[in-house]
Amino acid sequence: MPMLNEDNFLVKKMYLHLNSETNAQNTASSFDRRSFFNDIDIYLADLKGIAEEIKHFQNLLKEIPSEYIPIRV
Repeated sequence: MPMLNEDNFLVKKMYLHLNSETNAQNTASSFDRRSFFNDIDIYLADLKGIAEEIKHFQNLLKEIPSEYIPIRV
């Protein structure tokens, strides 16, 4: 499983969201927790979709006959 780091798109997106919400809270209104956690749910759903696509691709790779797979030396 890939490690999350600062180059990860989702990490950057959540950081920017949290930072913008925190700035808004500091200047005027309160932190909108519902919006923040809804965004997390959306990102998790996206990750789940990506995982399903990877599994599908892995299953397709398993169906390739061995004579078509190049041998690395």
